[in-house]
Amino acid sequence: MSISPQSAADAKLESYLLDFQRRVETAPPGMCPVHLHLTMLESSGAQTCGKCVPCRDGIPALAQKVRRVAECCADASDLDDIRALAEMIRDTSDCAIGYNAAEAFLQGMDTFADEY
Repeated sequence: MSISPQSAADAKLESYLLDFQRRVETAPPGMCPVHLHLTMLESSGAQTCGKCVPCRDGIPALAQKVRRVAECCADASDLDDIRALAEMIRDTSDCAIGYNAAEAFLQGMDTFADEY
């Protein structure tokens, strides 16, 4: 058994991820939950392997719809579409990236219903 050394690219990526982690940990009090959910969805979309449609296409589509909410350009029917899309992603994704992101989003949507 051997452990191969970490490549330079992996080390740089780890450094960026640690910086991102610090940014998340220091989110200011009173941050808009919709913007927080949007950031979470965009991060999840960047992590997909691209093999299943719910993750590959669904998460970016969900993020785009949530962006409309964040920009105050959505109405009640958009919220119904957002919920249906998030439920589809949660129920049909092949891996935890999709179903965890969608479940966390749905929980946040319920918790912060007044913001939506």
